[in-house]
Amino acid sequence: MIFFFGTHMAKKKISSVKIKTLTIGEHNMGRMRENPRYNVISMRISDEERETLEQIVSTTNRSVSDIMREAMDLVKERLGSLEMARKAA
Repeated sequence: MIFFFGTHMAKKKISSVKIKTLTIGEHNMGRMRENPRYNVISMRISDEERETLEQIVSTTNRSVSDIMREAMDLVKERLGSLEMARKAA
């Protein structure tokens, strides 16, 4: 499934991620932010993964973007811990 809620696309599980970087002037001009984000990522997920994500969003009252950022931080921490364990062995 495509990441957008309420949109029904082909019901295949496909592992793909698109990353798009917007150039200056191409992004929407909104309020000025201290840490602007211009990169857009689109990913396909299964119906089950979408339901899980919707439950997390509903339970935490956080955005999908915030949840995905936290997930990246957790993976980054895990990889760092594995790397430290390898060096200690």
